[in-house]
Amino acid sequence: MPVGIEKARLLYQATKRLLFSDIPVIDLKDRLALATVAAGLRPIGVLEGDGLELERVREEVINHGLLTLTSKVVWAQIEWPSNHPLLRYFQVVGETRTPTNSRRVLWVCANPEDRRKLKSGPLMKHEAGQLLSYPACCVQFQVEADVKANTEFMAALIAKVGDDERSIAEAWKDDVGVELSDDVFAMDNVPRTDERFPFVIHVACDSCLSSDMCQSAQINASYEKLALELDPQLHKSIRQIRELCVGFREASDADRDRIFNEMQQIQRAAMSSHSK
Repeated sequence: MPVGIEKARLLYQATKRLLFSDIPVIDLKDRLALATVAAGLRPIGVLEGDGLELERVREEVINHGLLTLTSKVVWAQIEWPSNHPLLRYFQVVGETRTPTNSRRVLWVCANPEDRRKLKSGPLMKHEAGQLLSYPACCVQFQVEADVKANTEFMAALIAKVGDDERSIAEAWKDDVGVELSDDVFAMDNVPRTDERFPFVIHVACDSCLSSDMCQSAQINASYEKLALELDPQLHKSIRQIRELCVGFREASDADRDRIFNEMQQIQRAAMSSHSK
């Protein structure tokens, strides 16, 4: 069985015409994510696309010597600080993150030992990030952002329905709407990551986004090199979509439709390229 870049290249070619996601930026990132495991850059990866041809991708992954596991979410166990002032309310609504749709994710593993780690039980975000070889600082940033967002949501929920635990549980279950501040989910880090580190799979933390000598920068350089070795068209497509993403958020609805159509054309070009 081929190893390293040759194995990654063969798997990339075998799955090139399969649709990972109908969202171009996710589709291309999923292709690169799969290649990082096949090339030996990390032991575990996960495909978070729409699963449009997930089973066919899974078959090719297995045929090329990797192991797989499907699940409904990447991480499921919510982390609450033990001294959190609203902890009892979070315990009332339950500790498990319930999937909001029926899509599946596909885990890809280089060896049986790592696959067993995935089957050991529900993952917390810290555990999932560690398994996926994300920078510890970026994982911690996301965990803290989750705590902040859930705290603000719970406080707003209590203000709306009262502090009775049964009322809180029912409101949480019914997904009662509340007002939250714009920055509570740290969503600006997503486009900032795409702009600064277009080849990474994770969302970078504020510290990485303000540094040229960080782990995110090192990972971006490594993954960019892999993309070039796999297919120059893939590398070009990721960069082209990065440029389009920069203006997408501020564009009008009409311009967004035009930009998305351009992204789809770039995605199709990557899927149909004839690199060796």
